[in-house]
Amino acid sequence: MAEILSVVAESREDQAPVFAAILKNAKVLCNADMAALILASPEDATQRLAAHINVLPRTVEMFETGQMKVDPNLSYAAKCIVEGRLLAWADMGESDLYRAGSPIVRAMVDESGIRSVLFVPLLKDDAAIGLITLFREDVNPFDQSEIALVENFATQAVIAIENVRQFREVQTRLEREQATREILSVISQSRDDETPVFRAILDRAERLCQATGSGLQLVNEARTHLLMMDSKGMITALSRWALVSI
Repeated sequence: MAEILSVVAESREDQAPVFAAILKNAKVLCNADMAALILASPEDATQRLAAHINVLPRTVEMFETGQMKVDPNLSYAAKCIVEGRLLAWADMGESDLYRAGSPIVRAMVDESGIRSVLFVPLLKDDAAIGLITLFREDVNPFDQSEIALVENFATQAVIAIENVRQFREVQTRLEREQATREILSVISQSRDDETPVFRAILDRAERLCQATGSGLQLVNEARTHLLMMDSKGMITALSRWALVSI
C-alpha cells in the first residue's frame, strides 16, 4: 500500500503508473496468473482494457476491437460494472454464464484456461467506473484477505483517476483562460482589421479542441454567398454555396 500511495502522489497527470503498480502488487500478493484493470461505466457500450499483466493476445484484441460489451449477459466483468458489486467464482467453468453459453466466458475457460476469478468494482459515488480482475488457472478461490486487499487497491485506483481528472480540468481551464487573454490582446491591437482576430480565434480553437482544421464563414456584402477563412487567414469564396436564407 505504501508503494501504491507513493505512486498515486507522484502521478497527477497520468493514472497509468498507478494502474501498473496496483496490478503488479495484486498479482504477486494474491498469487494470480493474470491481472487486469478495466474502465467502463454502466452507460458505456464497451469496456476498455486500461492495464493488464499476462492477459492473452486474443483477449486484448477483443477489447481493442470493441467485442467486450457492457452486457451483463455476456461477461462477469460487465455484470460487475452494471451491478456495481464484487463477483467471484471458485471455478468459472461451473458458473451461470458458462452454462448459458456466453462466448466470452466459454473462451476464457476453454481457450485461456481460466478457472478461479475475482472481479472487484471501482466505485465512485456508489456507481462503478471500472474494475480490477484477477484470474487463476487452477481451482483455488480467492480468500477474504485477498479480496480485502484488492478492494483497497480499487479505492486507490479511483483516487488516481479522480486526481488525474481534476488535474486535467484545471489545466484545461487555465489553457482556455490563456487563450481568451491572447484573443482579447489581438482584438485590442487590431482596430482596423478583423483578420488577425479571426486567425487567432481559429488557431486557439484548433489547439484547445485538438482539431486538425477549422474555418470561419462570412457572408459576402451582397449577402448571396459565403466566404471561408482558415486558421492561416486565407479567405476562399465559396461560389457553389449560395446563401439561400439567413
